[in-house]
Amino acid sequence: DRVAEAEWKVQLDLRDAWVDWSALRLRLQETEWIVSALDSIVSSTSKLAEGGELLKTEAALFSIEREGRRAEIAQLKGEVAESAYQIRALLGLSPTASVDLIPALTAVRSVSAKAVPDESSVALARLRSEYEVAEQTLLREVRKQYPDVTIGPQAENDDGQSKIGFVGAIPIPILNSNKGGIAKAKAEREVARAAFETEYEKIVGRLASLRARLNGVRARSQTINGSLVPMVDRQVADASKLVELGEGGTLVLLESLVRAHEAKLKLIDIRAEDSRANNEIRFLIGPSNGKSNS
Repeated sequence: DRVAEAEWKVQLDLRDAWVDWSALRLRLQETEWIVSALDSIVSSTSKLAEGGELLKTEAALFSIEREGRRAEIAQLKGEVAESAYQIRALLGLSPTASVDLIPALTAVRSVSAKAVPDESSVALARLRSEYEVAEQTLLREVRKQYPDVTIGPQAENDDGQSKIGFVGAIPIPILNSNKGGIAKAKAEREVARAAFETEYEKIVGRLASLRARLNGVRARSQTINGSLVPMVDRQVADASKLVELGEGGTLVLLESLVRAHEAKLKLIDIRAEDSRANNEIRFLIGPSNGKSNS
């Protein structure tokens, strides 16, 4: 049971590592997109500045923003590579093994909101076994208070006559009735019982906390995905048209691009947080319980 619990923990670590790596990959792609968008805008704003249609200070803001995002790309590439090596290590693969990892922010199926920890919980299974061991240890100590009466054949010689009889023996420990061993075993059994009950309550409390977090995360996702992202996308499109027509709006375009980029990064972070919370719920419930079609 301890081995099974350790293996299940490794699977949780692997799922979380995969989610983190996938989120980094998506952040990298999103940052590369904004740099690409800024590349084309820098070209056009530079021409406008040269023609006197745009202040050079305003045109320079696009270049400054682009260089800052390029620095982010370099950092993200390093983090993606590091995270990929962590996944390989958890899988037991060589760093040079020829393996293509596929990004996936959803590492496990959603767990039913009604699922509760039961026999499938690896932590509770291990504690239940420890209690059973303590119970058996107590029974063993109780048995020790009773004498192990031994009866066996005995041969002796009496005045040259050989005689065969039986002998009985009672071990000395009967004198203290093994009270110390029994008391210690009882205490250990109570500790094992308390450990199981405490762990169960901790798991139930943690599940409630994680499910509350999921509700909040999914509400944020609906708000950002349903209203904020469409709004900033429209703002970027409208500001781009104004700049193309030479009617100003360069600073609005820059701000809109940055806001759109940040909104999409928030969505990536929310999806990753949702997956990590669901991973932990699956870990607490266990490998076979809490299945859901959702």
